[in-house]
Amino acid sequence: MNQDSQKAQILEQGFESVTRSGVRAFTVDALSKHLAMSKKTIYKYFPTKKNLIRSIMHFVFSHINSVFETVMTEDTNPAVQFFKIMETISKFAGRTPVHRLAELKLLYPDIWKEMESFRLGQEDKFYVILKDAQDKGLARDDINMKVTAKMY
Repeated sequence: MNQDSQKAQILEQGFESVTRSGVRAFTVDALSKHLAMSKKTIYKYFPTKKNLIRSIMHFVFSHINSVFETVMTEDTNPAVQFFKIMETISKFAGRTPVHRLAELKLLYPDIWKEMESFRLGQEDKFYVILKDAQDKGLARDDINMKVTAKMY
């Protein structure tokens, strides 16, 4: 297994573990056992638990950004774009109970701020989709799409 696929495997399983047990209960030891990989190998890529958790969040951000890019270039219908993107976001968000997010905010406030910054950064992408829908007559003209994009 090459280094990139090994890192991806750690991040994917790390995300599963964090969403299942939360950041408080998440341990590199449990992750290494689940992956049948040494802790030393995990620490080679991610020197600290905090670094690993940050990398897991960035892994999710990257996946969501990739979906935005793919959907917006492959589909011209803004309604389809919107639903595909919401489906992807709900797959990630729906697997994470609210109290798990509260743990992240409490234990790793700087990572929480990065997550909030990412979330807010998606607003412009939603606006493009929603405004396009409005321009194509797929959404009412009396809706403020800037405000609607903020909500999503």
